[in-house]
Amino acid sequence: MQWSKLESKRWGNSTLPVAHTGKYFAQEMKVDQSVYTVAPAKVDLKPGMILTFELFLLRGSQSPTDVAVAWGAFPICDANFDIISGKFKAPLLRGHMDSQVDRHERIEQLISADLDHWLANIYFEIVRLPRFLAGQKEYEVELQFTSGLLNSPGTGQNR
Repeated sequence: MQWSKLESKRWGNSTLPVAHTGKYFAQEMKVDQSVYTVAPAKVDLKPGMILTFELFLLRGSQSPTDVAVAWGAFPICDANFDIISGKFKAPLLRGHMDSQVDRHERIEQLISADLDHWLANIYFEIVRLPRFLAGQKEYEVELQFTSGLLNSPGTGQNR
């Protein structure tokens, strides 16, 4: 996502690595981490804006490079063009992200046609944070807050 004051920088974030045993009976992989991003203003929302999720097998003894294992997409706004908030569930499709899937209906069709396209579900919660603190400009708060949490490169307050 993009914020006009960020001079066209994109802010995509990731969690810390989480171990999975790889055993067939290990049915759950708990991430239990927070990821922060800046959402567009309501006037800038478009129906196709989504949150994307990718699950990677990180390089190591099983793979010499990072490999995308699964991906998912979820709309960022509701039918009234309000940023969503609450607890949600989205399916993860096997493999790397497919740019030809341009509608959520297509995800449903893929899973319906062959259940092997589906890997798992991702359960997540979206909590909207306050837009500003006393005495600060709105974008300064977001930059300071997310940069500190994510150890992102310096963003400066005078943008």
